Formats: sequence, structure tokens, C-alpha cells
Amino acid sequence: MEPNGRPVVNPEMVPSEEPMVRICPGAGGGMNGSVTGALNPNLGLTFIPVIESCNQMEKGLSVFVEGNQYTGGTFIPVDAQDGSAYGHISAIDYQTGEVVWRYKDPEPIMAGVLSTEGGLVFTGSQDGHALALDAETGEMLWRFRIGGGIRSQPVAYQLDGETYVAIASGNFSGIAGAVGGNTMLPEGGHLFIFKL
Repeated sequence: MEPNGRPVVNPEMVPSEEPMVRICPGAGGGMNGSVTGALNPNLGLTFIPVIESCNQMEKGLSVFVEGNQYTGGTFIPVDAQDGSAYGHISAIDYQTGEVVWRYKDPEPIMAGVLSTEGGLVFTGSQDGHALALDAETGEMLWRFRIGGGIRSQPVAYQLDGETYVAIASGNFSGIAGAVGGNTMLPEGGHLFIFKL
């Protein structure tokens, strides 16, 4: 930072016609804005879904048309192209910032996370599996195929004294492919309800 508080721009990070530098996180974000993490105050942990997929930023023609997306270029999904993209759920002690455990998935995690008082963490994978992890250890306790890739937010609710978790499948192959996810799956459109 400059003394006046302005950021110092690294010229290597500015988009160019022939980009050479990997930028992390990539355009998909480290934690995508469309999904949420979760908190377990009893354990003092927050659970964060992460997209590990870096890009290079390529400069393009800058033509502004009102009402259309304006980026001035595009991203090159280098980690998606070379197969090195992946995802994880990180359990972080929110008092110390320490990573307590990490569940690693072969594809970027683009689903939200739900933490239950009973010590479970629910999420979904881009290969179409609903997942339940142990909140204390990160151990996978349950995995269930629900169809297409999962980019939804798991939700818990109670009805007549019983607790349920709802998880929807639904992905878009253009977005999945851009971050390194499987594009050879149905795009989904299913809602599954599980009784705890």
C-alpha cells in the first residue's frame, strides 16, 4: 500500500495480450459469492467451501455497450485446462484463524455449506454427490448421488419434530468447465430431502 492508502499495482497482474502470470483465486473466486460458508459456535469453527482454480487474465477488445457485460477481456482457465483445479471445505477456528481440518475434493466446491448442531457439515460436489462430514474431524460420513452437479445451498428444517436436510442438484456446464468441474454430467434440476 502507498502511504496515502492506495494499493500498489503489480504490473505483472494487469491483463495483457499474452498473459504469463497465474492469478489466484481465479475468476470463479476462492469462495464463490453465490454460496455461503457455515458456522458452528459450539466448536468455534467456520466451514468455508473453496474453489482452487487459478486463471490468467487476457486483454481483449474493450467495447462498451450499455446493458451488456463489460470485461475488457477474458480469463484463461489454466488450472482447469491442465487438470490441477480442485476444491476443499476448510474448517477454521474463527478465534485464531487456524485451519483445524480440510476435506479435499477432486473438483472445485461450488456448493454452500450447512453446519448442524448435531455435529454434521453438509455440502455437495460438482460430480453430483451430496456429502456429510464430521464437523470435528472432517471425516466423510455419508455420500449420496443426486444427479447433476451441486451448486446449491443445503438447508435444514424441522417438521412435526423431525429434522430434514434439503439439497438440490443443478449446475451449468459452462461454469463448471471454467473452474475445472466435470462437464459430462446432467445439469440436474432435482431436489432431495433427507431425514436426519
